[in-house]
Amino acid sequence: MTLNLRNRILLPVLVLFMLTTGISNLISYSVSKNTLQDSINSEITRMADVVIRLLDHKIKSIKLNFSYWSGDAILATSVQDLFGETVIDSANELLAKIKNDFQYFEQTAVINPAGTIIAGTNKRIIQKNISKQKNFQESMRGNIFVSDVYEHNNKPVFNISTPLKMNAKIVGVLLGVIDMEYFSRDFIEPIKFGANGHTFIYKQDGLIIASSEKKQILKLNLKVAPYGTAMMAAGDGIFSYTDNSHLKLAALKHYHHQNWTVGVCADQTEAFTPVKKLSRINIMVVSISIIFIIIAIFFIVKKTITLINKVTLGLRKTTKLLFLTSSKLTDNSESLTTGASTQASSFEEISASLNQISAISKKNADQTSQVNTIMQTAGKMITQTETIIANLTKAMHEITIKNQDTQKIIKNINKIAFQTNLLALNASVEAARAGESGAGFAVVADEVRNLAGRAAQNAGNTAALIEDTSANIENGATLVNKTNDAFIEVANTSSQVKNIVEEISLAINEQAQGISQINQAMLDMNHVTQQNIFNADESASISAKLHQQAEQMKKLVNELTALVSGK
Repeated sequence: MTLNLRNRILLPVLVLFMLTTGISNLISYSVSKNTLQDSINSEITRMADVVIRLLDHKIKSIKLNFSYWSGDAILATSVQDLFGETVIDSANELLAKIKNDFQYFEQTAVINPAGTIIAGTNKRIIQKNISKQKNFQESMRGNIFVSDVYEHNNKPVFNISTPLKMNAKIVGVLLGVIDMEYFSRDFIEPIKFGANGHTFIYKQDGLIIASSEKKQILKLNLKVAPYGTAMMAAGDGIFSYTDNSHLKLAALKHYHHQNWTVGVCADQTEAFTPVKKLSRINIMVVSISIIFIIIAIFFIVKKTITLINKVTLGLRKTTKLLFLTSSKLTDNSESLTTGASTQASSFEEISASLNQISAISKKNADQTSQVNTIMQTAGKMITQTETIIANLTKAMHEITIKNQDTQKIIKNINKIAFQTNLLALNASVEAARAGESGAGFAVVADEVRNLAGRAAQNAGNTAALIEDTSANIENGATLVNKTNDAFIEVANTSSQVKNIVEEISLAINEQAQGISQINQAMLDMNHVTQQNIFNADESASISAKLHQQAEQMKKLVNELTALVSGK
């Protein structure tokens, strides 16, 4: 299928625009996504570091406080059973104060060297023996010990214990049970990325011990989650996983002191929503732009094609006119060549006739000179005059006939000059129609017309001269006849005859000069005719080239029409 000019312009522009904007949007989306991805990774990693630092700072602070309380005299005295109930009550009050002052304690207690709890904020555990527990054993060895997290009253808690000392001697253990909800409330829940993000802590066995999503605490063990095993094996860094059809990222950071792992989670679907929204906006803008571009290009191309159609129609008309003109000019050139050839042949015949007339005129001039000589000796040659007059009469008769023929030739010359002038005028008209292509031919045609006019003028002058000569010859013939009739009076009128003969001689010389001028004019006209033949041939060649160019222009116009219409 051939596309028209509108579609040839519209389709590539649309394809190029869509390809360019598509690639641009794809690159923009990819760069934005990667940039946002890096930003999310950096932010959740920073959040995980913050949680680790807060946890470490808080646990170190708890250890420092316990280390401070381990030297308290009341607590140290209470475990020695020296002052009875009074000291126990004071220890209970102090432990309650510690619990109230530091809200992260679930309960506090004092344990004697035998492992029996003798005082504490939870009355139900008084007199309970924990001598076999690791925290008691480690503290009795002089260490501050922090236990692993375990469940107590449906809460995640862990123990911290420190040795009670008196005079540098370990006399018992100070025990505190710390509620992990405190850490969730103060260090986990506030750290949140986006609306759907959350932060969590899991211990070595995969159990969630703290989370901004409370339903996970002590309920979710990563070992049973689809992504849990891979997350636990991933170590520190960024971990990508899918939870409930949501693609998520988690920055994992291991807290070595407690063997906990902190995770800050971001919902990628939520995080990438602005990028997707921007992409949709870009697609909408591109779609609207494409619609406007289609409309704009459609009207622009339509207007352009309308103008091109007008130009094409004009070119088709011009080509058709040029084709007809070139054909007509070729025919006229051929006709002009034929006419000029015929005219040249006629000029050759006329020139031959004028040569004969010139010879006769020269002969007449010689005879007239002889007559003049004879008339000077007329008195001596009267007897020979009769014969000479007879010859003169015959010669005058032939001259009369030749003058009549000469007049016919002059009329033919006038007709030829008129036809040449008419042809030159027609050639000028055709050259004017051809425009710039016929400018040179117009000049040639104008020169031919001027030369034809001059030829007609010279022919007219020659005709006048021949008419005068004919009149003189007729007068001479009349005088010769009278001379023959009045031969008897020749002697008496010899002087008059001499004058007449002198006039005849002068007229014949003038006739010879006029014939020479006519002959020269005919030579000039013959030269012009030969030039006309050459110009006609050249015009025919130009007309053929013009015709060829008209054919080529016609093909180009047809191709332009096919390009515009697609047909």
